[in-house]
Amino acid sequence: MSMENDDLGVIINLNANYSNFHFNFLTVPVFLSVFPFIYIIPTCCVIFRIIHVYIEKGIRKNDETVNKSVFLVIILSQVTCLGFFLSDYIIIRLPSTGIMTTWCYQQSPNRFLSLIFTSHIYFSYPLMIYPILLTVVRFMPIH
Repeated sequence: MSMENDDLGVIINLNANYSNFHFNFLTVPVFLSVFPFIYIIPTCCVIFRIIHVYIEKGIRKNDETVNKSVFLVIILSQVTCLGFFLSDYIIIRLPSTGIMTTWCYQQSPNRFLSLIFTSHIYFSYPLMIYPILLTVVRFMPIH
């Protein structure tokens, strides 16, 4: 039985080489995949603090010292960075640990992985645009 399909390429689904795979948590790639969460937790705290300040001073109190447009671009940029981190983590870090091998073997070919790759591309382009947008918003008076 050939595991190569003209439409799908080389597939892992129902391939006998992956049927007896057992995931081991005590491997170096698994330990290395945990390290990014050490620095992403403080990053999430900073993002939530920025959102809190934006809501309190910008929306509820309508403080004139807070530039709502700049805060909004910063929040969108940080949320996009977080989305890019998570999609990059799912695409690069998790497959290298082997944690997804059994799941991929048991699933029939579907569009879930295409959705993850598309989200990775979707988050990468705004990350390049936000620094320019922040500069434009900062220097242009918005009324």
